[in-house]
Amino acid sequence: MATLRVTKNDQHLCTVGSRGLFMMAAGVWGDLWSKEAAHLDVTGGTEETDGKTEFLMWEFLHELGKGDCLRFDFGTGDESSRAPEVSPPDEKPPVPIPNSTWPPSESEMADWEQRPSVNEALAWRFSMNDRPPTVFTPEGGRQHLSFGLLWNNRHPERIRVSLHCSSLREIVARQGGLDFITEYVPLGSHFELHIGA
Repeated sequence: MATLRVTKNDQHLCTVGSRGLFMMAAGVWGDLWSKEAAHLDVTGGTEETDGKTEFLMWEFLHELGKGDCLRFDFGTGDESSRAPEVSPPDEKPPVPIPNSTWPPSESEMADWEQRPSVNEALAWRFSMNDRPPTVFTPEGGRQHLSFGLLWNNRHPERIRVSLHCSSLREIVARQGGLDFITEYVPLGSHFELHIGA
């Protein structure tokens, strides 16, 4: 089966092994308005025969700063480096936020869009399998940049890599944004992402 090993600035953060998982994922995301350069999530999911699932977290909202370098190694094996946290089931309905609407009104969207851009690190240098690196920034007036790796046990020999940018309006409307990379790559692949190119 497969493992996904994650390091930050040459320090091992975690390894997710596929044993007992139907999926595992890693994601990095940031936007122009956040004081944090970016965040990292490393997660997985189990699926029982009765259809119940558990959402597992090895890293969640892990804050990244300008100059941080992440490396992801997709290799063989099935052991995790440590036990994940388990997301508790939603036992109570969500508490509504006062004075908020969903989807946001046009005036709310306009207010959000007019916030000052403070995240100068929203330019990422990415390389895959030792290819020459490429710098990616949001394009076309978009404000959000994201990188993702997604594996599932139906095709254990490959992992999906994606990198794209989106606008606030595209995110709210659940539209796709602009894809820079969408590709399936085999076991043995590795990826490097530098925050703040």
